[in-house]
Amino acid sequence: MLTKWQELGLIEDRRDNQKSWSKYSLVEILWMSIIRELREFGLSNPKLSAVRDYLFEDSSYSKEDKTLNNLTMATIDVVAYASPVFLVVSNTGKCALLRDYEYLSAIQYGELANHTSIGLNSQIKDHISVLYDEPDYEAFTGLSRDELQVLLILRSENYQSVKVTKKDGAIDIIEGTERIYGKDKLIDILKQHDYQNIEIKKVNGKVVLMNRTVKTKTK
Repeated sequence: MLTKWQELGLIEDRRDNQKSWSKYSLVEILWMSIIRELREFGLSNPKLSAVRDYLFEDSSYSKEDKTLNNLTMATIDVVAYASPVFLVVSNTGKCALLRDYEYLSAIQYGELANHTSIGLNSQIKDHISVLYDEPDYEAFTGLSRDELQVLLILRSENYQSVKVTKKDGAIDIIEGTERIYGKDKLIDILKQHDYQNIEIKKVNGKVVLMNRTVKTKTK
């Protein structure tokens, strides 16, 4: 099986000769477990290769003097901080590593197409159990849907501020202001929410800032 995966380019063969032992890092062992899981979901070899390229590309969160790949950074999140992390793979092979609140937010706002989701925590627990601690889900325990939405906004890196208006002791209106980084056309952005206020700043004919305030009435 490993030889076949090496031939497909899914894992590296770093041996000097074919008779020596193969050695793999903990992250590579984790990747092997992900391959098996995705194969059970019927993912094709080209899509598996696309997932591998994403997981092993340099993370944008790495420091310049210590470049780490996306899978290593996600593993650090799970091991060091007991954070719930999910590998989300769309039906086109596009993938992302999302923390629990990012995943919930993407589902809530309809940002995910049909997809397969693998809990990175369970993979680490099964294959690198000596390093694993259970994640803490207490932050979500007992929250209403509206309270959860506020928490998702607070934890999102894109949102700059959030305003909550209460009525009769319950959340009535939620306003969140977020920075828009994507290259979506303005007409597409306008279609995403029923109530939104968009601020656009241009310098020398180029858009340098786009903020959007989304208002949601809970009742």
